[in-house]
Amino acid sequence: MFGTPILPGTAFVEMALFAAQRAGLDVIEELTLEAPLALPAEGAVQLQVSVGASDGNGRRALSVHARADGAGEDAPWTRHASGLLATGGGPPPLICITGRRQSLRQPQIAPAHQG
Repeated sequence: MFGTPILPGTAFVEMALFAAQRAGLDVIEELTLEAPLALPAEGAVQLQVSVGASDGNGRRALSVHARADGAGEDAPWTRHASGLLATGGGPPPLICITGRRQSLRQPQIAPAHQG
């Protein structure tokens, strides 16, 4: 973004999958990228990946926060992503494509690509 490297969205997916596995879950039911995570030219970034308690249906909230490495203990954390983790066996995961939800198991094929 304007010459500043941004952490790719796939890195948030990897963090969410890692957190899910550590919590005994295996599905990212929902993942919303809320703010870009700019990577500094020098130094590091502190990351905080949190998994909440079960909601009673086996789902657990996920949040990813970051702040500059070396920031004071009172420095605020910025939430960059949030979502829901779950176990498999439920409905297929959904993705948002241009504002519409489509099932990953039932892809929409444009007429020009159908045999």
